[in-house]
Amino acid sequence: MNVKERILAIALAIIFVLFIHFGLNTFYISPKWDDYCGPNKYMPGEIYSEQNCIAFNGTWTPYPLPEKRAENITVTGWCDLTRECQESFDTVNEQYNRVIFILAGIIGLVTIIAATFLNVESVALGLMGGGVLTIIYGTIRYWGNAEDWLRFAILGIVLIILIGLAYMKLSKK
Repeated sequence: MNVKERILAIALAIIFVLFIHFGLNTFYISPKWDDYCGPNKYMPGEIYSEQNCIAFNGTWTPYPLPEKRAENITVTGWCDLTRECQESFDTVNEQYNRVIFILAGIIGLVTIIAATFLNVESVALGLMGGGVLTIIYGTIRYWGNAEDWLRFAILGIVLIILIGLAYMKLSKK
């Protein structure tokens, strides 16, 4: 493969994963933080007491105070106005990332398999690379929420499939 074909393969891989990313974001819209915690959840001013925090539906977290403290300490904690809405957003966002992970994995795998049947080497390699990058993109989206056993299983399955495809594709030559 010459330099032009390699550049084409790299360009195809990058554009493919971007195309999939923006396609998924266009047709499966991600949750927005403001929809859960909106502008009314921003600090309405300085809240220095538990009573004021509770009045704004916040969660008060006391600071650990030293036994010997200065008399002029008036702030004894901090107010989290977004704790409840943040938990709701995190739950919905995790579900969204799980779906993106599944869709990107399927799209990436199908693309890799389909690319093995193409005769134009630079296009086949570009789509294979794009498929791999799409799987990586989906995995990164959900990686932080996945259990260790699931991470291990995901990597194992992808590894087995890639080795199988490599043998199928390269053993014919």
